[in-house]
Parts: sequence; structure tokens; C-alpha cells
Amino acid sequence: MSNISNLFSMGRGALTSQSQRLEVAQHNIANSSTEGYVRQRVDMVTLGGQYGGNARGVTTQGPYSVRTPFYERQIAHHKAESGFQGQVAQVASSLESSLFPNAEAKTAVRVGELFDAMGALSSQPGDAVRRRDVLSRAEDVASSFRRDAGVLGREMTSIESTSRDQVDALNKDVQQIAKLDQEIRQAVAGGGGNDLIDERNRIVGRVAEQMNVQVVNGKDGTVQLVTEDGRSIVEGGQAREIKVQKNNGVLSLTLSGVSGDQAIAKPGGALGGLMTAHNDVALGALNDLNTRAEEFATEMNAAHSAGFGTDGATGRNLFSFTLGAGASSFAVDAAVAGKPDALATSGTGAAGDNTALRAMMDVRDAGLPSGGTIEEGIRGIQQKLGTTIADAVRNGETSESSLQQLDAMKSSVEGVSMEEEILNLTQAQRGYEAAMKVLSATETMFDSIMSLKS
Repeated sequence: MSNISNLFSMGRGALTSQSQRLEVAQHNIANSSTEGYVRQRVDMVTLGGQYGGNARGVTTQGPYSVRTPFYERQIAHHKAESGFQGQVAQVASSLESSLFPNAEAKTAVRVGELFDAMGALSSQPGDAVRRRDVLSRAEDVASSFRRDAGVLGREMTSIESTSRDQVDALNKDVQQIAKLDQEIRQAVAGGGGNDLIDERNRIVGRVAEQMNVQVVNGKDGTVQLVTEDGRSIVEGGQAREIKVQKNNGVLSLTLSGVSGDQAIAKPGGALGGLMTAHNDVALGALNDLNTRAEEFATEMNAAHSAGFGTDGATGRNLFSFTLGAGASSFAVDAAVAGKPDALATSGTGAAGDNTALRAMMDVRDAGLPSGGTIEEGIRGIQQKLGTTIADAVRNGETSESSLQQLDAMKSSVEGVSMEEEILNLTQAQRGYEAAMKVLSATETMFDSIMSLKS
């Protein structure tokens, strides 16, 4: 009777094991198109040895997900890099098209037109029409500087708004990861949690696009998300709030903490790209533009204030500006604006003298303190944006290529193969049928034995 009992036990074990194999294969097929789903497996193991009297049937281990932590870490890194470069390229491209439509540095062109008008005036310094033309060209230069500063200012405002919106969404994802980790810890302790882990990992993938994080997997199924400078965003089912801070016009990301907010030195990802686009690209271009505008105005004012207008007055500036905001405040000085007679052309006050005008014209070819001429400096901003775009696009394409390769390799291991799952279904079905036959035969044997005893 003990052998009959063993046969019943072996049949039931085989039936249960094959049934679980069927369920897992069906679950894989049902989720084959679910984003981020990782195929699951169960392993068949023997009980009590494979041969002789010790054999006690089979059972299963699992189900478990076929995960590839190495690929996951590499994919997270390249997602962050791709997001970073993409944001930098996008902002730089937007600035390039707005500041330099049709690849033309309009402010440099306006400066050139001003000097050309001065050249035309130099042959007839007292000509009222040409004097008005010089002042009109000076107004065009001032307007162009202000326009460029406005474009850069609006872009920075847009970047800041976008950053805050993306941080709000990121904090929601981080909180969701922490909440899922609490559920995962309990589920893993009970032998499950695979689908919860898949859901959590999909959200981790979104976070990785926004920030460069290292994913550390815990034995209890939870994860720790750590920034490049070693600060934990999520750990032990708890999340820290990420914030956008602005100090002296510079944007940064911080993490909340018991001792106060802590700066994230290298956030990376799309958010890191936005910080770089704001601070280095847009603000950097604005600072460069302000410096060029202030240096240009200072050099022109030095020559103009030393000369005399046809009204005989001297000591007047041609341009005015606010220090530190030279481009946005750039204007023709009120003492000269709309007053052709106030335009200084003579260095001696004598009629027909153009030495003051010539001194201003010399500024065109003279190097500014920051290097290069005024026109070269403005076009240098354009060239710098072009270089930034080219570098970001190239680096982004490299990361995208690596990401595609890694995704393909990861999918070959973690993804669901319909052919393989159909084969598993068939094998499990055959095994289930065989187990049923064992149970049926055992039941017949048991009934025969019982009839003999009676």
C-alpha cells in the first residue's frame, strides 16, 4: 500500500507541476506585447533522487523572471545619456534658429551696417541726411541686441518651466517606485512579485531617462536608485523629493534631506540636459552677448564722448546700457537719440573734421577685451551653438545606437518567444496528460487491491 500511496503522491506532484508550467506559459503569451514584461520560467526538479527507490516524483521551483541586471544597468546609463544629449541639442537648435534665422547673425549685420553708414558720413561729416542714417543704424544695432537678449531670456524661462514640470512628474514616479517596493517586499517574501517588479522596472526606466541613476537590486526585490554623486533617491521603500532651485540665475537640482536640501552635482539624463542647456548654453550665450554689448558700447562711447557734434557740444555717449545686462538694456543714449546735430564727428570742433568719427570707425577692426572684433564675437556665439548642436547630436546618436543594441540583446534573453512558449505549452500539456494517466492507473490498481481484500 505504501507503493500505491507513493504513486498517488508522485502523480499529484507531476499534475501540479505541469499545471504550473501551463499557467506560466499562458501568462507569458498573454503578456508578450506588454511593455517591459520579462518572461517567466518554472524549473522542474526531482524529489529524492532520479533512480531507484528514492524517487518521489517532481516539483517546481519558481516562477521566476529571467532578468539581466547587467543589461538593465547599461540601458539605464545610455537612456540617461541619450536624454541628456537630446535636451542639449533641442535647446541649442531652438536658440540657433531664433537668434540666427536663415543662418544670419543679424546683430553682426546691423553692426556692420552702422560702420558702413559712418564710412559714408566720413566724406561729408556735416550732411544731415547721412547723420540721421547713422543714428538710425545705431538704433537698429540697439534693437537687435535687445531682441537677442529677449530670445535668450524667453528660452531660459521656458527651460525653467519645463524643468519644474518634469521634476513634478519625476517625483510622482519616484514615489510610485517606493510604494511598489513596499508591495514587492511582501510579495517576494511570499514567493511572488514578478509582475510587480516588471511594473516597477518600467517606471525605473522612465526615471533613468530623466536622471543618471545607478540601480542597485536588493535581495528582497526592492531597488535603490543612486545618483552619480552617491545620493539615494529611493531606498528601502522610501523616496526623497527632488527640487529645482534657482540661484543667481543658475538652475540646479537638489534632494530633500533631514539636514536640508542637498545639491545633485551631476544629475545627467534629460533633466541634467535641461540644466546644462539653461546654464551653459542659453545663460552662457546671454553672458557672452552682454559682455560683447558692454565692451562695444564702452569703446564706442570713449571715441564719441571725446568728439564734438555740429552743435558744438562734447562729452556725450553714443550708447547707454546697464552693467550686467548690457544686451537687454542696450540703447542709443538719450542725449543723442533723434538728434543728428548731437552725433559727434569732429575731434576738434571744426566744421568738416571727421577725426572723432574715424576713431569710432576704428572700433570695427579693433579687438575687444574679451577677444576678437565685435562682429567676430557675435558670430562666435553662433559658431559655439553650432558646435554644441553637432556634438550633442553625435553623442546622442552614439548612445541611441548603443541603446538599440542593448535593447535587442536584453530582449533576446528577457523577451517572450511565441515559438518557445507554444513548445512549453505542448510539453506541459503532454506532461499533464501523462500525470493524469499515472493517477488513473494508480486508482485502478488501488481499486483492484481493495477488491481482492474484500
